[in-house]
Amino acid sequence: MRYCAYADSRLRMVTIAPSEPLLAEAAFEHLHYFCRWEEVLEIIAANLDTWGIHQGDRGEFVMGLIWMAARDAVVVKAFPGNVQNRRPWDPYRHSVVFIMDFMKNLLPTGYHQKLESMKPSVGGGTDEFQHAFADCRLWCNHFIQVQDYKVISTKFLCALLSNGIGVLCAPNQAGIDLLWIGLKGDKICEENLVLILGQAKNDKSYRTKSNPLILDAMDPVKLDICAANRSIPIIRIVFALASENPGVTLVEPSDRKSLRQKQSSKFTSYDFWFAGVDPSTFQCVTDKEAGYYRDLLASSRPIYNPPFPVPRDLGDLTRLVGLKNETEGTGEARVNMRRAANTMMMATKPHFPDTWHALLFKGKD
Repeated sequence: MRYCAYADSRLRMVTIAPSEPLLAEAAFEHLHYFCRWEEVLEIIAANLDTWGIHQGDRGEFVMGLIWMAARDAVVVKAFPGNVQNRRPWDPYRHSVVFIMDFMKNLLPTGYHQKLESMKPSVGGGTDEFQHAFADCRLWCNHFIQVQDYKVISTKFLCALLSNGIGVLCAPNQAGIDLLWIGLKGDKICEENLVLILGQAKNDKSYRTKSNPLILDAMDPVKLDICAANRSIPIIRIVFALASENPGVTLVEPSDRKSLRQKQSSKFTSYDFWFAGVDPSTFQCVTDKEAGYYRDLLASSRPIYNPPFPVPRDLGDLTRLVGLKNETEGTGEARVNMRRAANTMMMATKPHFPDTWHALLFKGKD
């Protein structure tokens, strides 16, 4: 669903995708109880090149679909058959999933035992994965793209978690493309957040072998996402989606003694590298679905289309300048209405419900 934020008589339209967790949950039920996921992918693949649809820059759209498919598979397994098994709907019982179950639906079956005994890839921790995330859960049934780097911090992520939001990062966000937010225990606070950082690569130069430079760039402390030396480890996932050969790597602790590695020890992380789109890479992907995912990836690698609209002539440029002036003349109340519809996408008051203002904007206008 998209929300029309602006339209005029000259067929110009600005749309946004607001945060609608209840609508997203209804969409999940329809997709998984009344039709098949591969049918949905077929429709998306057939229409992604339609005018006005952004295909994504690096395959992050496909990464989000696969993450969501793994989460959905956990819910469907818990409540198989008729959708009435989830009535009356309770988000805590019917939509919240354990991180361990989510990862097992992402990883092929042959990796499950190795996942359970996996040690941290970075940091000084010694806990096995199954113990480190034993009581950690996820609630995420939709993504929104934030427009402000400041939102990618534990302070604001608490609010996003309460709405079941997965984060598609703002354009040019350093280090990561997607972020999911989990919770250890039951109290939503910065100290209890579990961060799952994702980076998508739609470039054939990234293959089955994990690249430590890519993982090093996904440093939540340097990126100001969280404070150093958190008690709860993080999960870092890289999808090398364009790799011609499929493969999965559970990154083992490094023996490197470089300065970069010492700096990375300010946090503890379990790292994963997924190569290609194939059932041997993802448990939640079938052979037929893999074909549609590859079609989607091909659509997000435009060879001839420029990434941004370019004025073709002076008339085009004049119309763009006119649109800019018209937008600048919009009243403050109307702008705030658009911001409110763009829920939690920027680190300013109009983007957050009043109930969060006192906690997030102390001492600010």
